[in-house]
Amino acid sequence: MTTGSLRNLPPETRVRRARIFAYVVGVLFVVGGAGFLAISGGSPLFLVAAATMFALAILMIVAVHRASPTTRAIALAVAALGVVVGFVVAFATSSTDTGSPLVSMIGVAPVLLIGAFLVHLLSRAVEVHRG
Repeated sequence: MTTGSLRNLPPETRVRRARIFAYVVGVLFVVGGAGFLAISGGSPLFLVAAATMFALAILMIVAVHRASPTTRAIALAVAALGVVVGFVVAFATSSTDTGSPLVSMIGVAPVLLIGAFLVHLLSRAVEVHRG
């Protein structure tokens, strides 16, 4: 493994590293989604978060193999939809649960948005250095 600036690496090496990173982070997102399912206890908030994390994990893999602006837009739309639906569910259930779903959603929302940002970065890394 070389040290120094990434600018000195050939494009193929950068693409390979982006793909490896996508697989590792994709697995982490699947594990995180499974964790949300495990702790959900039937809570719709965590079910929405888990489904969104699974979708973002799939989009990470798609982004490094078929990088395009469409992939990035879909990832942003999926994350935004997950956050909006999550907050709607949290507001709807907070009156019966002393606000704990809202606090949970405040923690889950950044994770979902970071997932969309990672899809964007991975897609750009592969797209910029293609051929």
